[in-house]
Amino acid sequence: MSTLERMVHAFLYEFLALVLTIIGLLLFTQYGPGAVFGSMLAISLVALVYNFYFNILFDRWFPGPRAQRGLWVRVLYTCLFDVCLLALTTPMVAMILNVGLLEALLLDVWVTLFVMGYTFAFNVAYDALRPMWLSETDTGTGTAAGRGEVAYG
Repeated sequence: MSTLERMVHAFLYEFLALVLTIIGLLLFTQYGPGAVFGSMLAISLVALVYNFYFNILFDRWFPGPRAQRGLWVRVLYTCLFDVCLLALTTPMVAMILNVGLLEALLLDVWVTLFVMGYTFAFNVAYDALRPMWLSETDTGTGTAAGRGEVAYG
């Protein structure tokens, strides 16, 4: 993937995750809209940067066409991504919601379980739909003519 595509991938992922998570938390918790939006926005911003760099490292560990990644590589990706993100975000949730670390951890675990399923589904869908908006030369290795050009449209 080129840098531009990585940025688009990370933004789409985080935007959809933010919207779906806020809706879920508003429906299933007692926290008000301001607290839910603030905590999820903070997590999303951290996750956006984290996602970008995590994907670079993961693609180096598992090179080759993303669409050909097997089930176990996708499960490994999802677990590694979300467990590390959980460790980064639990203290933020505690601070923003003004709760103890244990309560923040429990809430963050529930959100993470949701996001793990979302992560898996998003990446399978992204990789399947990717050829529709990228030039043919960009779908195999992530670079168009070896220059990393992405042709969206």
